[in-house]
Amino acid sequence: MDPDVNVFRLLYPEEIPAVVNSVKGSQRLVAVVSDGSPPETLKAFELLLAGLGRADAPIMSEKEAEMKMSEERDFLFLGLPRSEKLKSFFSASPENVILNSEKFSVRGFSGADCLFLAFADPGRGGGITALFLPVSGTDAGSVLTAARKITHYGKYSYLAFSRGLIQGKGVWEVLHSPLEFDFLRK
Repeated sequence: MDPDVNVFRLLYPEEIPAVVNSVKGSQRLVAVVSDGSPPETLKAFELLLAGLGRADAPIMSEKEAEMKMSEERDFLFLGLPRSEKLKSFFSASPENVILNSEKFSVRGFSGADCLFLAFADPGRGGGITALFLPVSGTDAGSVLTAARKITHYGKYSYLAFSRGLIQGKGVWEVLHSPLEFDFLRK
């Protein structure tokens, strides 16, 4: 039904990809500092939260965040979590995303030193999972610069920075709509 989106209508939540502005608009955001995150990146994380208008979001350790997992919350991580429970959040990440504390790849793009990504997790009722990932060994100044700039890219689902300069950005494709019906499969 309307595959080219020619009809003016309100979109279903499933038809709207998670973007930076989804994190900005979250009223139930929990910020999680992953175990092993370098102390100098915490300042950048606080700057990022302030830039997103979420300076009031509670900042938790992985252990504290594990207790909030069952609640309907949106999560923004600083670094990849080490906890197996929290790693499960990233099993719903979009296709072509490879995450590692040493490097990352998004849709085949790699080589940057900071990544921000946001995606909706259908297993958590569409809850948002976001990640700010400075690659280990990245200069603190580059991390701060990237954190300052993220809020200005509100319509994007992922951002890759190198030395504070944007290198890649994009929006996840919407793969399913409640308006779709496959007569051959049903």
